[in-house]
Amino acid sequence: MVLPPSNNPYWSNFTIRNGGDTSIGKRDITCSPIMYTHSDGTIGLEVTGFDEQFPVTNAEMGPGGAETNNCLALIGPSDARCLDVMLTINYVLVTQPKLQQIKQWRFVATAANGLFQWQEQPIGEPHSYCTLYLNPKAQQEYMSKPPLPLPRPR
Repeated sequence: MVLPPSNNPYWSNFTIRNGGDTSIGKRDITCSPIMYTHSDGTIGLEVTGFDEQFPVTNAEMGPGGAETNNCLALIGPSDARCLDVMLTINYVLVTQPKLQQIKQWRFVATAANGLFQWQEQPIGEPHSYCTLYLNPKAQQEYMSKPPLPLPRPR
Protein backbone atom coordinates (compact mmCIF):
# COMPACT_ATOMS: atom_id res chain seq x y z
CA MET A 1 0.00 0.00 0.00
CA VAL A 2 1.43 3.38 -0.99
CA LEU A 3 -0.06 6.73 -0.03
CA PRO A 4 0.69 9.87 -2.05
CA PRO A 5 1.94 13.04 -0.30
CA SER A 6 -0.76 15.36 0.99
CA ASN A 7 -0.88 18.87 2.43
CA ASN A 8 -3.68 17.70 4.74
CA PRO A 9 -3.01 14.22 6.15
CA TYR A 10 -6.47 14.06 7.73
CA TRP A 11 -8.01 13.81 4.27
CA SER A 12 -5.53 11.26 2.97
CA ASN A 13 -7.18 8.38 1.15
CA PHE A 14 -6.20 4.85 2.14
CA THR A 15 -6.64 2.13 -0.48
CA ILE A 16 -6.99 -1.56 0.35
CA ARG A 17 -6.24 -3.74 -2.69
CA ASN A 18 -6.98 -7.45 -3.00
CA GLY A 19 -3.62 -8.92 -3.98
CA GLY A 20 -4.84 -12.51 -3.77
CA ASP A 21 -6.45 -14.91 -6.22
CA THR A 22 -9.78 -15.15 -4.34
CA SER A 23 -12.53 -12.57 -3.96
CA ILE A 24 -12.96 -10.90 -0.57
CA GLY A 25 -16.51 -10.89 0.79
CA LYS A 26 -17.86 -9.05 3.82
CA ARG A 27 -15.29 -6.78 5.40
CA ASP A 28 -14.83 -3.87 7.72
CA ILE A 29 -11.86 -1.55 7.56
CA THR A 30 -10.83 0.45 10.62
CA CYS A 31 -8.39 3.31 11.03
CA SER A 32 -7.02 3.68 14.57
CA PRO A 33 -4.86 6.69 15.46
CA ILE A 34 -2.03 5.75 17.81
CA MET A 35 -0.65 9.26 18.31
CA TYR A 36 -0.45 12.60 16.65
CA THR A 37 1.78 15.44 17.72
CA HIS A 38 1.23 19.18 17.43
CA SER A 39 3.74 21.45 15.73
CA ASP A 40 4.90 22.67 19.20
CA GLY A 41 5.96 19.10 20.09
CA THR A 42 3.08 18.30 22.44
CA ILE A 43 0.90 15.21 22.22
CA GLY A 44 -2.44 15.76 20.52
CA LEU A 45 -3.74 12.22 20.93
CA GLU A 46 -2.58 8.88 22.28
CA VAL A 47 -4.27 5.50 21.81
CA THR A 48 -7.79 5.96 23.14
CA GLY A 49 -9.96 3.39 21.41
CA PHE A 50 -11.14 6.10 19.01
CA ASP A 51 -11.55 4.49 15.59
CA GLU A 52 -12.85 5.59 12.25
CA GLN A 53 -14.43 2.98 10.01
CA PHE A 54 -14.87 2.70 6.28
CA PRO A 55 -18.49 1.88 5.48
CA VAL A 56 -18.99 -1.88 6.03
CA THR A 57 -19.78 -3.66 2.77
CA ASN A 58 -20.78 -7.09 1.54
CA ALA A 59 -19.87 -6.28 -2.06
CA GLU A 60 -17.27 -8.67 -3.41
CA MET A 61 -13.78 -7.32 -4.01
CA GLY A 62 -12.35 -9.51 -6.73
CA PRO A 63 -8.65 -10.21 -7.31
CA GLY A 64 -6.96 -6.91 -8.12
CA GLY A 65 -9.99 -4.95 -6.88
CA ALA A 66 -9.63 -2.09 -4.41
CA GLU A 67 -11.55 0.04 -1.94
CA THR A 68 -10.56 3.61 -1.04
CA ASN A 69 -11.70 5.94 1.72
CA ASN A 70 -10.24 8.59 4.00
CA CYS A 71 -9.95 7.67 7.63
CA LEU A 72 -8.74 10.55 9.77
CA ALA A 73 -11.23 13.31 8.97
CA LEU A 74 -12.82 13.23 12.44
CA ILE A 75 -9.68 14.12 14.42
CA GLY A 76 -7.97 16.69 12.15
CA PRO A 77 -6.33 19.60 14.02
CA SER A 78 -4.56 21.96 11.67
CA ASP A 79 -1.14 21.99 13.32
CA ALA A 80 -0.09 18.33 13.20
CA ARG A 81 3.58 17.47 12.89
CA CYS A 82 3.43 13.66 12.98
CA LEU A 83 0.63 11.06 12.76
CA ASP A 84 0.95 7.37 13.69
CA VAL A 85 -1.97 5.24 12.47
CA MET A 86 -2.96 1.56 12.39
CA LEU A 87 -5.15 0.36 9.52
CA THR A 88 -6.99 -2.96 10.00
CA ILE A 89 -9.16 -5.01 7.67
CA ASN A 90 -11.32 -7.82 9.08
CA TYR A 91 -12.61 -9.90 6.19
CA VAL A 92 -13.76 -13.22 4.84
CA LEU A 93 -12.90 -14.82 1.53
CA VAL A 94 -15.96 -15.78 -0.53
CA THR A 95 -14.68 -19.37 -0.58
CA GLN A 96 -14.40 -19.43 3.25
CA PRO A 97 -17.28 -17.25 4.53
CA LYS A 98 -17.06 -18.55 8.11
CA LEU A 99 -13.30 -17.97 8.53
CA GLN A 100 -12.64 -14.42 9.76
CA GLN A 101 -9.23 -13.12 8.63
CA ILE A 102 -7.29 -10.02 9.65
CA LYS A 103 -4.56 -7.91 8.08
CA GLN A 104 -2.98 -4.79 9.62
CA TRP A 105 -0.68 -2.00 8.46
CA ARG A 106 0.92 0.86 10.35
CA PHE A 107 1.68 4.21 8.77
CA VAL A 108 3.42 7.35 9.98
CA ALA A 109 3.04 10.73 8.30
CA THR A 110 5.51 13.56 8.77
CA ALA A 111 5.75 16.88 6.98
CA ALA A 112 8.53 17.87 4.59
CA ASN A 113 8.35 20.98 2.41
CA GLY A 114 4.69 21.52 3.33
CA LEU A 115 3.56 18.02 2.34
CA PHE A 116 2.93 15.05 4.60
CA GLN A 117 4.53 11.85 3.38
CA TRP A 118 3.21 8.52 4.65
CA GLN A 119 5.69 5.74 5.40
CA GLU A 120 4.77 2.16 6.28
CA GLN A 121 6.27 0.95 9.59
CA PRO A 122 6.31 -2.38 11.49
CA ILE A 123 3.08 -2.81 13.45
CA GLY A 124 4.60 -4.29 16.63
CA GLU A 125 6.47 -1.24 17.96
CA PRO A 126 4.98 -0.63 21.45
CA HIS A 127 5.73 3.11 21.42
CA SER A 128 4.60 5.63 18.86
CA TYR A 129 6.88 6.43 15.96
CA CYS A 130 5.93 10.07 16.58
CA THR A 131 7.92 10.30 19.83
CA LEU A 132 10.83 11.73 17.82
CA TYR A 133 8.67 14.80 17.16
CA LEU A 134 7.82 15.49 20.80
CA ASN A 135 9.45 18.34 22.68
CA PRO A 136 11.84 17.20 25.46
CA LYS A 137 9.26 17.59 28.27
CA ALA A 138 6.51 15.71 26.40
CA GLN A 139 8.96 13.02 25.31
CA GLN A 140 10.17 12.49 28.88
CA GLU A 141 6.58 12.25 30.17
CA TYR A 142 5.56 9.84 27.39
CA MET A 143 8.60 7.56 27.77
CA SER A 144 8.25 7.42 31.58
CA LYS A 145 4.85 5.69 31.26
CA PRO A 146 4.38 2.07 30.21
CA PRO A 147 3.43 1.83 26.54
CA LEU A 148 -0.28 1.94 25.83
CA PRO A 149 -1.74 -1.17 24.22
CA LEU A 150 -1.88 -0.88 20.45
CA PRO A 151 -5.24 -1.09 18.71
CA ARG A 152 -6.24 -4.75 18.46
CA PRO A 153 -8.16 -6.42 15.68
CA ARG A 154 -11.83 -6.94 16.47
